[in-house]
This record gives sequence, C-alpha cells and structure tokens, in this order.
Amino acid sequence: MNFLWKKLFINMSKFVDIKIRAKYRDMLKEYCKDNGYKMYACVENLIEQNCRKKQVLKVDRKTN
Repeated sequence: MNFLWKKLFINMSKFVDIKIRAKYRDMLKEYCKDNGYKMYACVENLIEQNCRKKQVLKVDRKTN
C-alpha cells in the first residue's frame, strides 16, 4: 500500500494548476467537448505549438 501511495503522489506532482478566467475556461471546455479532446492535452498541445523557443542560426559577420 505504501508503494502505491508513493507512486500516486509522484504522478500527481507532475501536474500544476494555472489560473485563467472562467470565460476562457468555458470556451476551452466547449471546444474540447465538441472535438473529443481532454482539456489538459489540448492546452499542452497549444503550448508546444506556440511557445517553443525558435532556433536562430547565428552568422559570423566578420569582414576581411
């Protein structure tokens, strides 16, 4: 029983709460319900798509 409790605690600690206004939560909830998504998965995908740091190729501009 103790092992199961520790595993459950470790899995739960990987999630965090975010604060958003009820209006946007309701919009997200309706969108996810209509399209068969889980809310957390939809938010994670949006973050992955829109918040990645872009890799910029740096060019050495030394002139001879």
